[in-house]
Amino acid sequence: MILVTGATGLVGAHLLQALLNNGEKVRDLYRPVIHQFPGQERMN
Repeated sequence: MILVTGATGLVGAHLLQALLNNGEKVRDLYRPVIHQFPGQERMN
């Protein structure tokens, strides 16, 4: 099993996809993606 941290990032997402395509067993760590800009209300 391979642990991938930062799976929502550019490199992590591509690495995760490549490992899955090669049939590897993977576990990923990520944090929720919340885009909030000044003046914008937070949406759940």
